[in-house]
Amino acid sequence: ESDCAIADQFKVFDYDPQYGGLPAYGKANAFCLECHGAVSEADWLWIAHFRRERARQVAEPLRVDGARPARQGAELCEDVTQLSPQVPQDVRYDPATLPPDSAQRMFDCYAWEAFVALNWPASNRHRGVPGDVPFATPRRNRVWETYAQVYEAFQPQDPAWTLEDKRWNRHQRLPQACRVALAAADPWTIPPRAMAFQVLNESNQAYGNQFNTLTDTNGNRLRYNIRFNKTEWRYLQKYRYADTGRYDYQGPIGATVEFPDNRSGLGENGAIEIKSAWKELCTDPNECTTVDDPNRYYSRYAFIYNQAVSKSEGVEPESCRIAQVGLVGLHAIFKTFWQPQWIWATFEHVDNVPPAGETPQPNDQAYTLFDPQCDSSQVTLDMCLFQRPGVMESSGDLTCCRNLQMIANSNPEPTGPPPATQSPLIPNQVTRIDPIDQTAKDLNSIFQPLLAQAGSPFQHYQLVNTQWAGGGRLGADAKPPYAIARQLCIQGDTGPCFTLLPDGLRLRNTTMETFQVSYCHPDDEDIENNPADCTPIAVAHDPAQASSAGCMNCHLPSGADASFLWEDAIWERVPIPKGD
Repeated sequence: ESDCAIADQFKVFDYDPQYGGLPAYGKANAFCLECHGAVSEADWLWIAHFRRERARQVAEPLRVDGARPARQGAELCEDVTQLSPQVPQDVRYDPATLPPDSAQRMFDCYAWEAFVALNWPASNRHRGVPGDVPFATPRRNRVWETYAQVYEAFQPQDPAWTLEDKRWNRHQRLPQACRVALAAADPWTIPPRAMAFQVLNESNQAYGNQFNTLTDTNGNRLRYNIRFNKTEWRYLQKYRYADTGRYDYQGPIGATVEFPDNRSGLGENGAIEIKSAWKELCTDPNECTTVDDPNRYYSRYAFIYNQAVSKSEGVEPESCRIAQVGLVGLHAIFKTFWQPQWIWATFEHVDNVPPAGETPQPNDQAYTLFDPQCDSSQVTLDMCLFQRPGVMESSGDLTCCRNLQMIANSNPEPTGPPPATQSPLIPNQVTRIDPIDQTAKDLNSIFQPLLAQAGSPFQHYQLVNTQWAGGGRLGADAKPPYAIARQLCIQGDTGPCFTLLPDGLRLRNTTMETFQVSYCHPDDEDIENNPADCTPIAVAHDPAQASSAGCMNCHLPSGADASFLWEDAIWERVPIPKGD
């Protein structure tokens, strides 16, 4: 084919009656609705606002907050022999004073120590506090599960809502549909007076549109939610940043967000945000493609919640049901003195996908997100490339395309999230594109045996990687000392700026960033600049798959102090009865 014909396949889409008169989304670089349709009510101006705000910040490349480092923190995990319930306040050393390998190990050590502490059984009386019990104590919320869920702080549909009079330590309120489900439930599954519940109210991934859902090998959508700690709650409360009418998608109106770190006086730890990914467990061999062993997961009963949706034929009311679920992914970010750009750690269950580079045989174990029976030998990467952003066919070889959205599963109405029920859903075929690096593997080999000794299912989880900012805070000898760098280093920069580390990182959690995939060869794509060599022509002639550049590359230029909390609160609404 000529280069022009190849390029046209990227830029043109046809009106195809096969799909009910809807446009054929598959060759849709020019298909506006695929990107805009279900994101922030089709309005991307909030991203433009974020970029203007970042431009203002980098015009002042340094910020001085007067803080000094703490005297304790995570080190290199060279002599870890037991588990601890305390989330480290920070890393112990200025990362700029360590060799690169040691600095990365320090951050991976922080990530694992924090993961253990966050998953410690929680107090039954105080939210966000570990209980005085062994790590493997069953039937207890974990510490992070008693953090505030986003909807507990934000009720954007209620014009009178304020966080000012809400207590951190109050029991988690439920939406009405989940109250009905709880009243009918067996108390053994969900204790009715629990301090906190898991309300899994999200099914879209980051920058979610109606195509951005993920279906496991049993045909069930993965579900998500987001929580944050007491330090962040107190910050929102102090400045009334969660009060309805005082914020929009990009954050507080007319204000600059600077979440507190561990030295800012609002708590022992700085702000912490957690995003979790869950699968519904299937244990009946007659119903399951993949039979799940609940003992291999941190499992619990949770609420599967779907918000009310306006459709052309009327309003589909909210719904809620209870299901047994298993944790498959966990993002955790930590605002600390040495990392004012946050520490970004991401974990997954080991059974999610095969290790990078491995090709399981049809009789090998089935994974949560990869089915060895799905024969990809008849599907080439260039065939799948031209299906982007996703596969529309409900059967055939193309459903084995790897790491592509499954448009055939999606809601054809771009004004709302996917329908609450739809059957059958087509499983996505997901792979790990980039290997887990050796430093993360070394830390996994330290903590997984300790968790096995404790008899905990968390032995089956692994650190994928930890991302951090090099030069994010200047050292003691700088002028001014301990100033915060606010500008990302771009090639040729000479002023104070920070870099995203590990250098050249390709980081992707397969449960939450499944489709954050580039089809450029990594050598042809400069993450920090426009990829001049990554053109439709180059990709079509020599396609490849590479993971995205990691959490920071998305959050730092677009989030309010790198957080999408407000956008999530508005889009993923969970109304609770007034007066609660």
